[in-house]
Amino acid sequence: MSKKINYLTFSLLVCLLFSCNGHNKFIGKKFLLTPVGAPTLAIYDEVSKNKEVETTSTTTEVSSALLTNDYKYLIFDAITAQNLIKTKKSNYTFLKLLTGGNFHLIGINKNKDDLPTKEDYIIGFGSENNIPVKAFRKLYSEAVNDNDNEIKTFDEMASNITDLSTLIKAMDSSGKIGENKIDWIFIAQPALFTLLSAKTSDGEFLPFKSLATVDIDIRNTFKEKFNSDYIPQAGLFVNNYYYDENKEEVATFSSKVDQYLNDAIYDSSKVVDSINSYSNDLNEQKARFGYNSKVINALQGQKEGKYL
Repeated sequence: MSKKINYLTFSLLVCLLFSCNGHNKFIGKKFLLTPVGAPTLAIYDEVSKNKEVETTSTTTEVSSALLTNDYKYLIFDAITAQNLIKTKKSNYTFLKLLTGGNFHLIGINKNKDDLPTKEDYIIGFGSENNIPVKAFRKLYSEAVNDNDNEIKTFDEMASNITDLSTLIKAMDSSGKIGENKIDWIFIAQPALFTLLSAKTSDGEFLPFKSLATVDIDIRNTFKEKFNSDYIPQAGLFVNNYYYDENKEEVATFSSKVDQYLNDAIYDSSKVVDSINSYSNDLNEQKARFGYNSKVINALQGQKEGKYL
């Protein structure tokens, strides 16, 4: 219940502070664009059954769309989108928070009490202004290199979770990627579970599985330090012109998303069935969602949607 109250409070505050009203007619013809990964879980049935929903592994495609009026709805990094709205560069309004910081810090050949330092080689994803990177800096500032007034949070930063996964798949049995020995990886669900269950062409698990000896749940760590149940991450946004002309439809869609979120958190078997209804081909599922139904099956043991 507290999680729902927090989401509602966050939504109301953002709408009050950052929304802007449009007065022109909505002329875009596209329905919704979202990054693959956890955001698709929050609208899983739409992704499975609504052909007008577009998914992408290129996050810049969504950030660019925020500067247009092409889509009715967009899902993106909540803080980044709000900053665009606040500076009147985007004609979208925040509707609701979809994911609450499903980040994990994975130690490669580490002990349970180890923490990252500036001497460690750390890889992650995003950009210096995105939420994943800001969350890491908040929690592990002592591991961030800021020489010459230039902040460099990670030694290597993939632009998105898909590219980070590709890097991790290239890790050898000694924990190296190329010439670099990896100490820590900042990653998110469900990509983490996908990698832990992935196998090589020989049917063996990736070296990453046995090398990942420490798993720090960033949401729990963030809660302990800042007394917050979630880290604002992906948000659902609606085009202002479309909203002005279709308030009832927007309210209906928002209610549907609430139900999808509830299913993903408390009844993930519905998510599995829906993904399988899209296709029985696991590769096609992964291309559409960023993961397949087997990953969600593995996640069903997680309590209260820790992958959202």
